[in-house]
Amino acid sequence: MVLHTGMRRVVLVAALLAVAAPVAKGQERAPNGEIYRELMPFVGLEGVRLEIMGLGGAIFNTPGPVNGDPETTLTGLSRAEHEQLERVIRADIDEAFRTSGIPLLPSNGSANEVRPLLAIHIGWARVKPETITVQVKIDLLEAARPLKDPSRIVWTSSWGSTYSSVSSGPDLAAVVRSVTRGQVNSFVRLYVRAHAAG
Repeated sequence: MVLHTGMRRVVLVAALLAVAAPVAKGQERAPNGEIYRELMPFVGLEGVRLEIMGLGGAIFNTPGPVNGDPETTLTGLSRAEHEQLERVIRADIDEAFRTSGIPLLPSNGSANEVRPLLAIHIGWARVKPETITVQVKIDLLEAARPLKDPSRIVWTSSWGSTYSSVSSGPDLAAVVRSVTRGQVNSFVRLYVRAHAAG
């Protein structure tokens, strides 16, 4: 059988996809047998590394002089509150991954690291005297090598979600924790669905 050039490309692409993302047996499928589109980024994953950004550097738009503790005035949380918030957020993530059976992979710091990374960026800012917006962005980042320079590793987001909420100030830590936990749970639910036994 003779394949036209275009057909050969299709076969080649299909073969590469099969090698790059093996289908887990029994994952949730649509009635027609196809994998749900929202689950595709999670098929074939065997855990992720974790990076949390933004917790210690959220700066307010603060008019006038800084009074009292500068960190509390500028970020809405004291140093001790920042540290406590980071601890409980990491504990929430550890618990969500543990109870769902998702491996949390250690980072080795190597420039050649290619294992997937779950990047969580947490930020907040005062938009009005009594209103603080909280935003948590979560991305599943996967490594790729450009065709024109295969020696380089670039990172692209195969799945992501951004969610915002508001705080009046005193409940800032609780709101940040709640929004972060919700975003992590969104990732966990999709991961579990993609790996569920049929």
